[in-house]
Amino acid sequence: MTTRTRTNRRAARRQCVGAILGVLILCLAAGELPAKTPAAAEFPELVTHFKPFDPYVCGNSISMGGTVAFDSAGSKKACSLIGAESRILTFEENTRFLCLTAQSSKSHKFVRRVILIKPSILIVDDVAVDLPADRTLRWQLSSRNVPTCADGQLVFADANGKLVCSTLWPAGKVPSWTVAKQAKPVAQSRIEIKPAQGDKAVRCLHVLSVRAKQDKGDPVKTTINNKAGVLTLTLAVKGDTYRLELPRPGTDAGTVEVTSADGKVAIPRRPLPGGVLPHGPEGMKLIERWDRKYLKGRRPPWNNDLPAAPVLQEAVTKKAIKPCRTIVLGCGSGANAIYLAKKGFDVTAIDVAPSALGIAMADAKKAGVKVRWVLADVLRLPDSKPYDLIFDRGCYHNVRYVNATAFVASLKQLTRPGTRCFVLSCNKDKAPGIREKTMRDDFSELFDFEWLRKAKIHVGKNGKHKIDAWSLMLRRKGKNDEI
Repeated sequence: MTTRTRTNRRAARRQCVGAILGVLILCLAAGELPAKTPAAAEFPELVTHFKPFDPYVCGNSISMGGTVAFDSAGSKKACSLIGAESRILTFEENTRFLCLTAQSSKSHKFVRRVILIKPSILIVDDVAVDLPADRTLRWQLSSRNVPTCADGQLVFADANGKLVCSTLWPAGKVPSWTVAKQAKPVAQSRIEIKPAQGDKAVRCLHVLSVRAKQDKGDPVKTTINNKAGVLTLTLAVKGDTYRLELPRPGTDAGTVEVTSADGKVAIPRRPLPGGVLPHGPEGMKLIERWDRKYLKGRRPPWNNDLPAAPVLQEAVTKKAIKPCRTIVLGCGSGANAIYLAKKGFDVTAIDVAPSALGIAMADAKKAGVKVRWVLADVLRLPDSKPYDLIFDRGCYHNVRYVNATAFVASLKQLTRPGTRCFVLSCNKDKAPGIREKTMRDDFSELFDFEWLRKAKIHVGKNGKHKIDAWSLMLRRKGKNDEI
């Protein structure tokens, strides 16, 4: 590489970074942040991970009542199963799988969940609601060659291998595929699916797997069950078993659990993503950094089994806070969320560490309480209705150093006039910690301060170590509602 080439590449990188920073500065100057639901085109990971399917599939479309509800027209070189303009509602990538949900840019009534079990097994889970009069969904796959159809499966073969497309839902009926050969793309394969009687929605689930040409049997063993609209899908892949609980896309996130070939639990049951997580190489490193502290059931010192005693317990006991609709930010292994649920609070809890939420789910089950566990980034929250109370023990005093403006924007998104925010943070000059002036600078524009007083946070085994901290209660400005 020549010196001039290196210089030009460095300059290009600087221009790219400068452009991104320019967009952010303009958004912040306008008092706004980039859209919470980015388009699929902003996720280059999808191009990389769809490559095993490139030789066979080039696009997919959904139509309802003659109207196209979803279209992912591909190209001569690349497979596309998510339309470039589709809104990405949730996204997570890790070493084993990639999971996302997307809403069609053509119709808000259509949502797709895609789960890629790396490198070449693709689960496509679709739901369409409020169907038109004819109540029929037409699911069409565009391919580079004409498939064969046997036992309801489409098989696309070339000199190097084959792609098998299996329809798992609706269950109990072998799908009747219609295959039409065309010039561009080479073939269109279509099935028609109708909702069950009395149901305003139709759902279909397909599994696409790339296999060696010589494979005679089915290397991907699947079973599927339905319980009150939640599909439990089990896939056995090269000795590993994936168990997925899949509510309808666009509702709850669902869960995943993986057992390895030796019978050991590789991924304990935990939520699938409920929002767009940090992604790309740096984003994956960030999640792994937080997650590794909870692997194999470990609990870091700041996430012992005790709630934030005595501050949180005192606030509940003295009725400074009362049972209401509550969200816990940075919930970790869930002790505070579980404590509040035991006291009658309606609790949602959010964290970016999947393994932490796995521990929290198991502990909540043992405690016999219900908490909605959400795997998401507090700086990029999924849409939700405002809450009555936000509880934050140790999230703000880390995250505000990443992006204080985005954190305050998240609080604004989660609150309405009268909503209270109860924050416990360490008292020091850097993460994890904060000083009084910084808190007043961050929150005074949007919130009134009910109190700001010194406190102690208990950490370590049995909470025996005490750290200087702040107890902060905020109330969203505006016409106050009784909470």
